[in-house]
Amino acid sequence: DYTYTDVFKVGDEVYVWLNPGFIITEPHKQVVKYVVEHQDDWNDSTPLSDITAGAELDIIQTGCINEGLVLVWSKAEKGEYDVVIDMNRNGKYDIGIDILDWSPAGPGFRVIE
Repeated sequence: DYTYTDVFKVGDEVYVWLNPGFIITEPHKQVVKYVVEHQDDWNDSTPLSDITAGAELDIIQTGCINEGLVLVWSKAEKGEYDVVIDMNRNGKYDIGIDILDWSPAGPGFRVIE
């Protein structure tokens, strides 16, 4: 039903919806989507380590970078997490290149009991 939430319960399926608001011109651009443990401070070139069944390679839509609701974790575990879209697929978070679902106010999402 496309209801937005950033809090899930242990065992829930976690879906993400991507709409960062900029246009991509490269046709058939591939990116890698990571679910990672939350960090209060993200530094340039921080290595990415996916905590789900594995990072996902996606082809994004030319002309924009929107992506509909996509399952990223089938059985969530308790904790605080961020979602990183690795635009250049180098396995590191690159400030100004990659997309980070995070804010100084907290993680991208939480999983609770």
